[in-house]
Amino acid sequence: MVDCFEPGSTMKVFTALLALENNLVRLDEPVYCENGNYKIGRHIVHDTHRHGWLTLPRIIQVSSNIGALKIGMRMEKAMLYNGLRRFRFGGLTGIDLPGETRGLLRGATGWADIDFAAICFGQGLSISPIQQISALSAIANGGFLVHPRVVERIEDSQGNVVRTLERKPSERVVSKKSTRLLTRMLKKVVESGGTGS
Repeated sequence: MVDCFEPGSTMKVFTALLALENNLVRLDEPVYCENGNYKIGRHIVHDTHRHGWLTLPRIIQVSSNIGALKIGMRMEKAMLYNGLRRFRFGGLTGIDLPGETRGLLRGATGWADIDFAAICFGQGLSISPIQQISALSAIANGGFLVHPRVVERIEDSQGNVVRTLERKPSERVVSKKSTRLLTRMLKKVVESGGTGS
């Protein structure tokens, strides 16, 4: 909650989800992944394995950095930034504990092309574990972001309820359709040929 980390490949989930949500990619559309090396300005982005043409489900399954950035960079910078902010990246989840960190998600106007690309596959930003859990839970919840909490009620030593803490309403951040499509892709990650098999 107070410590942050660079999310790495787990951010590809949100890049893919936002691209689906904004109708910027079809599931059967091939994306050329440059055989593992892709130049952006003076920088070169690498994949751990050489890939040619991959569809979005396969990009997620094999965790292609190049595929993720090519899909993500179809969005305007502000579209990606605002989409990530809806999941509370760079902000507070509102958990009922002190010391929550915002992590780091710089404003899109300050992104160079390499920053934009790197954020698409999880580098150049930092998030907290509670932000990651909350955001991933929104996918499991069909697109609803639930505000995390630790305490539901406070009881005295006899078990009498002294105080009940109000639950904040959940909010829809993406469509159920997009989360269903993404969930099917995520299952392939743990199947044969996936990075989590």
